[in-house]
Formats: sequence, structure tokens, C-alpha cells
Amino acid sequence: MDDLTEMSKGTLESCVLQIIGADVAAFRDDLIKDSPTSADRYQESIRRVRE
Repeated sequence: MDDLTEMSKGTLESCVLQIIGADVAAFRDDLIKDSPTSADRYQESIRRVRE
């Protein structure tokens, strides 16, 4: 890679770390913590069929 590409890559990684932080797994977990699981969606579909 040339120097410009390396510099751009470093800048992008720096920006991502500023937004997400160093603990990417915790960031991801926080994003999906209130999302329904597949089991939740399945149970909801069963409930709707029974109504």
C-alpha cells in the first residue's frame, strides 16, 4: 500500500475507535440489547396465530 492509503486507513481506524471505543464487543452488545431474539419473534408469531 502507498503512504496515502496507510494514512487514510489509520485515520479511519482512529475515527471508528473514537465512535465505538476500544471494546467493540460491548458496543455491539449495547446495540442489540433490546432487540428481539429469534425465539421472541417465534413466540410472538405463535401468539398471533392463536388469536
